Amino acid sequence: MNAQEVLCAGWFEAADCRPLGAGHINDTYLVSPVAGSEHKSGARFVLQRLNRHVFKDPRIVESNVARVVAHITARAPGFVAGIIPSRTAQPGFRDSAGEYWRLWHFVEDATAFEAIASLAMARAAGAAFGRFQSLLADLPGAPLQQAIPGFLQLAGYLEHYDQVRGSLDPTAAASIAGESFADFIAARRSLAGALPAGEDYIHGDCKLNNLLFGGVANEVVCVVDLDTVMRGHWAWDFGDLARSALSDSQLDPVMVFTALTEGFLEASGTRRSVDELVIAPRYVAFMLGVRFLTDHLAGDTYFKVEHRGVNLDRAQEQFDLVERFESLDEKLRQAASGLLQRSPN
Repeated sequence: MNAQEVLCAGWFEAADCRPLGAGHINDTYLVSPVAGSEHKSGARFVLQRLNRHVFKDPRIVESNVARVVAHITARAPGFVAGIIPSRTAQPGFRDSAGEYWRLWHFVEDATAFEAIASLAMARAAGAAFGRFQSLLADLPGAPLQQAIPGFLQLAGYLEHYDQVRGSLDPTAAASIAGESFADFIAARRSLAGALPAGEDYIHGDCKLNNLLFGGVANEVVCVVDLDTVMRGHWAWDFGDLARSALSDSQLDPVMVFTALTEGFLEASGTRRSVDELVIAPRYVAFMLGVRFLTDHLAGDTYFKVEHRGVNLDRAQEQFDLVERFESLDEKLRQAASGLLQRSPN
């Protein structure tokens, strides 16, 4: 079923349904219902089809997301988008092909950014994800299930890389440009033990563009993309945010890192250390580089690509970031140490 057919079967007839964003995993559409429906005039929604190759059991995602949305909405209304129940009062809809879809409220008058434009934006971004973790810290009931087993755990991704690389004929591996990274990866395998999985609830995909900014002060008004919320190490979130924020910003990287860290520390109340804060962006960039490279070697079966070689380019970008973070190590440590000395937690 296509998106229009799914909307009619699961929720309502759509007047307009067009692709939204450029995510690497799920298919996302911006939706406007037909005039005269039960929804107020001008209301818009976001329809998503979950990638079943990535999320093997959509029921886990459905349950996790419903619990997270209910818990956070009760404490901070609007901080996460609301889910629209289907015609059968379920949080999602399974079409005739077994694909899983869900519908969200569209957050109006808000903008997602790909790059940090100011230090105030950096501080607000850090505070938003720190607050997100804080709001989830007392989630009642059984622990959330792992939507993706082993997600963000570098040791497992290195093992998968070794398996894929080992399955290739050496000549074939060289021909698809995978061997050029072997020494780079070998020299940094110790990062796998730096940030082990823990009991903290994390967002799991803390890219800058998963925050929506709005209002007069252009503060964060909503955190989106909740599919990977689960238990892990709190620094995985911080590291992903710092990695994404520093990858495209034209501002001084140490000042951006300082602003991100300050906002995150004030809002999260989590355990932290200088080592964790400084290693986190390097850990996440290296992990993503390994994942992109592995997917390239495996034939591009996980991440969406427009053409062959995209995942290889993505891997190179992340490994370049690793080297950048390494070169900034001393300055980032000084910044983190200064902030921790001032922090009351």
